[in-house]
Amino acid sequence: MDRKIKELLNYGASLLEENKSLTTRLDAEVLMAFLLNKERSFLFMYPDKELDDSTIKAYLSLINERKNGKPIAYITNHQEFMGIDFYVNEHVLIPRPDTEILVESILKTLNKESPLNILDLGCGSGAIAVSLAYYLPKAFIYGVDIQQDALLISEKNAKKQGLDYRLKFISGNLFEPLSHNIKFDVIVSNPPYIPTQEIEKLQVEVSNYEPRAALDGGIDGLDFYRKIISEAPKYIKDGGYLFLEIGYDQASDISDLMSENKSYTETEVIKDLAGLDRVIKSRIDVI
Repeated sequence: MDRKIKELLNYGASLLEENKSLTTRLDAEVLMAFLLNKERSFLFMYPDKELDDSTIKAYLSLINERKNGKPIAYITNHQEFMGIDFYVNEHVLIPRPDTEILVESILKTLNKESPLNILDLGCGSGAIAVSLAYYLPKAFIYGVDIQQDALLISEKNAKKQGLDYRLKFISGNLFEPLSHNIKFDVIVSNPPYIPTQEIEKLQVEVSNYEPRAALDGGIDGLDFYRKIISEAPKYIKDGGYLFLEIGYDQASDISDLMSENKSYTETEVIKDLAGLDRVIKSRIDVI
């Protein structure tokens, strides 16, 4: 086998093509750059650089992991979100561009210079909570997650950005670990919303590798929305907001859940860049 970077990239991409991925070349390059601890531009600047046997072996091992469906983010333990580099592993969902719509919607609604208390339910990697702390310099964010392994990653990402002094991560199921004395300006959540029977139909990268507990929203995908919508008014300031990421076909059902609760007003559905329903925003008037 040729030892040059360009030849190994071609070989790696050819192995990945067996899975008919649309990003075979990109994946091959990202894995090589990760292994060499270089930017991708290095690969194009030094295509004839020769690699030793141990590096070749390690590279082919990474290619094999990807070929078997393991997401790039779990192999490299890195995922960019809102312009921030996050550490991720198999204990948390990989932050996705769709969820940036959720964060951006909050940033557009709030006064960035105001002191704010924000609650992120099911914080996972901390992508939402850390991003809000990053872009809202006077906000204090609480993150709650039932999975202790996820909380450790949230804390790691908060420290990585030097924002841990404005974030507090709590172990528990939704609102259970919180005192009724705490009131928030905003409650945000990207809860599990995939109907149970649909999970096995998802891409292998998701169904076989991402944590099922962070995906499974019950028989109709709405279990967590029912709980959050029911409980949120007890923990939010009068005139505060609830922001929820939703599945593309769930806006009507979730809007109905909100309309049944008199606390919710000015409910708005926000679309993603593909024109699909992605976020529900509602103002809460405490009765």
